[in-house]
Amino acid sequence: MKRLVTALAIAAAAVLPAAPAAAQEPVHVSAHASFPTVSAGGFQDADCLVENTSGEPILVLISPQVTYADGDVQRFHLNQPPTMLGADEAFLLSIGFAVPEDAAAGTATFECTVRVVGPAGAGFTQTATAPFEVV
Repeated sequence: MKRLVTALAIAAAAVLPAAPAAAQEPVHVSAHASFPTVSAGGFQDADCLVENTSGEPILVLISPQVTYADGDVQRFHLNQPPTMLGADEAFLLSIGFAVPEDAAAGTATFECTVRVVGPAGAGFTQTATAPFEVV
């Protein structure tokens, strides 16, 4: 059974300087889960950092979700337009969410997928993950 959940998403609108690009990829994505272990029915905080490494302004769509040990998926619908990142800027999306009471025990994975929709690097997609344990 797939879960469809709307979560409290706090977009840290702070524009941060991005790290210098080491490759030709237009974005670099990283993910982080705040707590290594969470009880079913407890709360988790997760972050998705998107860095524009293209040297040009870009638009990105951010799609976060959690997959639990039994394959159930908890999707987060941000209800926002694409995020604009200037050259060498970064965007931090922080999400606080409830782990379902019936979540399977074991390793869960927070996943943040970012798709560049334009203008530079349009079509490029990158995903970062951060595991945590549900007990």
